[in-house]
Amino acid sequence: MQNGAVVGAVEVYVDQTAQRARYEWAFLLTGILTGVLILVAGLLPLGVAYHQARGRREAEARQALLAREVDHRAKNALAVVQSVLRLTPKGDPVAYARAVEGRVMALSRAHALLAEGAWAGADLRVLAERELAPYTGAGPAAAGGAVPSAAAALLEGPPVPIAATAVQPLAMVLHELATNAAKHGALSAPGGRVRLSWSIEERAGLLRLRWAEDGGPAVPGPPRRRGFGSTAIDATARGQLGGTTTFDWAPAGLSVDIALPLRRVLAPSLPPPTPAVAAARSSPPLPQPSLAPRRPVAALPGTTA
Repeated sequence: MQNGAVVGAVEVYVDQTAQRARYEWAFLLTGILTGVLILVAGLLPLGVAYHQARGRREAEARQALLAREVDHRAKNALAVVQSVLRLTPKGDPVAYARAVEGRVMALSRAHALLAEGAWAGADLRVLAERELAPYTGAGPAAAGGAVPSAAAALLEGPPVPIAATAVQPLAMVLHELATNAAKHGALSAPGGRVRLSWSIEERAGLLRLRWAEDGGPAVPGPPRRRGFGSTAIDATARGQLGGTTTFDWAPAGLSVDIALPLRRVLAPSLPPPTPAVAAARSSPPLPQPSLAPRRPVAALPGTTA
């Protein structure tokens, strides 16, 4: 019995020692975890404050960049409007007012297109459709114009993202071409057609556009004095886009070849349109001043409009 009692005491002592060790380890782990939690709780406000300060700095930088961009584009738009007012012939007050209105509306359409794409640029086909919109569909004819029922404007070319800095100048070029065709060229007579095509020559680093008219009044040859339209087209393509223009006043109709350097006009990529923008593009366009016959725009066979 004595031996058994001693053995039992030893067993009890061993159990108590092991239990005390487990308590000590548990207490130690609890202390460590508590310290970690306290450290994290102390650092968390610092991290939140850092991210908040970083977010404020980034927001302020974006706001400053946006303000500079708006200021830059406003100055550019005002400079273009000033040149339009200065260079548009002023002999006929009514014609002067209509010409200025049409050119300012072209700038407005380009501005709206840029705003839809968050000023990242615009697709060339969409830009061309917008600038030819005043001459599409049923509408009143301009003085001396006709309203044929067949599609008169053909668009052909691959998707091309145009840089934001080149959208408005290119819109002015297309507007002047369309206005001239509606007043004097193929868009002024039934059966006349205009074909706008474009392609990219990567090896040469050029975007080539060709405007070709046929079926309109016979062209007697190069004009003795170049008007504002052809002067504006050449000056814009050369001065603002760094390109070249070639006019061919063939008897069958005027053709204009424009070569623009890709580094000046091409955008890296364009984000896909948001659902709201896509819906706005598919809806009927708002009424616009009619300076010439409005005529349907169609795509060439094998292409999409």
